[in-house]
This record gives sequence, structure tokens and C-alpha cells, in this order.
Amino acid sequence: MPFLADVAAPQPRETCVTSEQIRQYDTDLKNAREAQRTLRELASQMLAFAESERAACIAIKPFGFDPSAAGSGLIGLSNTLDRHGTDRASFRKDVERALRFS
Repeated sequence: MPFLADVAAPQPRETCVTSEQIRQYDTDLKNAREAQRTLRELASQMLAFAESERAACIAIKPFGFDPSAAGSGLIGLSNTLDRHGTDRASFRKDVERALRFS
């Protein structure tokens, strides 16, 4: 999570004027897309677990774990990963809260 959540959002393509900026944009975009795929895959696994293993979810809920909220937060994080803004931090905190990361 720390590695994927700290992926840099690429600067807007239209602001890239030098070849170095264009290369950096391409690298940042590639990294963001790969991180999005990884987060979405993990989110789908968390949501599938939450749907198919109700008893386990009920058992871990008192300990503060919420697979459904974690899956939703991971989807939100993946959708905002390639953009600048405060949404990324909000979704990251949702995931950390749902999985008790601190």
C-alpha cells in the first residue's frame, strides 16, 4: 500500500515542453497505470471476499477490519491515482482505517 499510494501523478501532458519532461510524463503515466491495475485487482479480491465470506467478515468486524470498505476505498484510490488533488489522501485514509493500518 505505501508504495502504490505514493505513485506520483503525472503533470498535465500539455505542460511538458522539454524532452526530459515528456520522458518523465511517460514514466509517471506508466507507473500510475500499473498501480491502478494492481489496486483494482486487490479491490476486486477484497470485495469478493466481503461478499462470499460473510461469516468471516462478521468475525473480524469487532477487531476493526472491514473488507467491503477497504475494497471500495481501493477502487476510489485507483480512480484518483493519476490525478492531483486531495481525493487520493481521503481514499488512502479510508483503506488504512478499514484494514487497521497505522
